[in-house]
Amino acid sequence: MYDTVKIGTEFTFRREEFIFGLKDLAWSPGGSRKQAKPDETALGQIRAAGVEIINWVNDIAAAGKSGKFQKGSTTLESVTVEPGRKKHESSLYEAKKITLTLVCKGKGKFCKETWTVNFDLDPNCIELQAQPVTFAFYERHREILNYLFFRRGSCRPDSDWQTGGGGHISLDLATAFGNNLRWLQNFLVLYADAVKGENFRYDILRRSGDVGNAPFLHEIGELPAFCGIVQTFDKMPGAPIGELVHVINTEVYTEIDPSIDSTDVRKEDYPHYQAVNLEHINVDVRDHRTPESEQRVEMRRFDAQCCVEELLDELRCLFALLEESRSGKKYSMDNDGKLVLMA
Repeated sequence: MYDTVKIGTEFTFRREEFIFGLKDLAWSPGGSRKQAKPDETALGQIRAAGVEIINWVNDIAAAGKSGKFQKGSTTLESVTVEPGRKKHESSLYEAKKITLTLVCKGKGKFCKETWTVNFDLDPNCIELQAQPVTFAFYERHREILNYLFFRRGSCRPDSDWQTGGGGHISLDLATAFGNNLRWLQNFLVLYADAVKGENFRYDILRRSGDVGNAPFLHEIGELPAFCGIVQTFDKMPGAPIGELVHVINTEVYTEIDPSIDSTDVRKEDYPHYQAVNLEHINVDVRDHRTPESEQRVEMRRFDAQCCVEELLDELRCLFALLEESRSGKKYSMDNDGKLVLMA
């Protein structure tokens, strides 16, 4: 599983004084007149963060020019830079995408791999969206990834930028769960139980206090509704995964923590602001919001990781739940939210 399950993640970097939000990022000088212009402070911060992206990408590209930059057993053979995948319409900054070619040698082994990272802006932060890869990939290249993306000083970002915000982890639907409803249902049940319990084995899952951005079911009173759905699907072993996801999104994910700024959150976006976001799983063949190869379960209750080792620790815990989910056992929950091992 450590060599096969693909994991997507985000690295985010914040500066305490930065205040720009989604509306600021969406503003463009040539846009609609109805859209209010952000204040000059926000505009200046967006431009400054955009410059930081360009400089950071240029630093990494320069490191890859010689084809001999090495950390540990990994050599950065080359770097290609392309326009990024823009999430916002703003023309105040330029998102960038880089593709690293990494060569790993050691103990009679040789591998050559490519990895793509998109540099973009999200509210108050620079966000790096990483191409899904395996646990083994992160472990194999940890030293050079730590240097390129987390080291302070000679490699950007400098010490004014601190890791913060979401370090969301996405589990690829196909490689983590296949087309197996029981595996996914088990995982959702085991996770809901783990984060509300006192078992120290799962303490790492409760470390983040970001309730507003990604609340657990029990924190906003949604656990009883989830238990009812689980019990219903226990009697429907042949149901498609999309049907379970649709029911959870519409009948369970109806609340978000009041600490989030709800003025900008539409009711239909509530499923996004959950500890487990299922919106990237299509509910039927007519739903093409997310390409089949990119369908995933997004685990949002993780703060931005300070290093690759921290990410690996979190993945080990998620993988323990995943192994239990795929063990052949059947887990459910009673009306009080207690874990039940079915016969």
